[in-house]
Amino acid sequence: NAHYWLGEIAMQQKDFDKAQTWFETLLQIFPAHSKADDAKFKLAQVYFEKGDKTQAKTLLESVVESNKSVAELAKNYLDKHFPE
Repeated sequence: NAHYWLGEIAMQQKDFDKAQTWFETLLQIFPAHSKADDAKFKLAQVYFEKGDKTQAKTLLESVVESNKSVAELAKNYLDKHFPE
């Protein structure tokens, strides 16, 4: 949980490099954690903000397929930022 919330704080401060580090660390060390899909969603937002739209879209699509509660947020983000 601490990694996730530290990533959130970094995002609020617009420190996307630090946020990326926190979310990636959570996903590497605790891939099955209850916050893993939330971290993927936030990491996708970080990639988007940093201009890596390909990586962002890949992560968002992964979260949408998870059918977790964050899937709807990921779908909305995809629809807004990647209209097809």
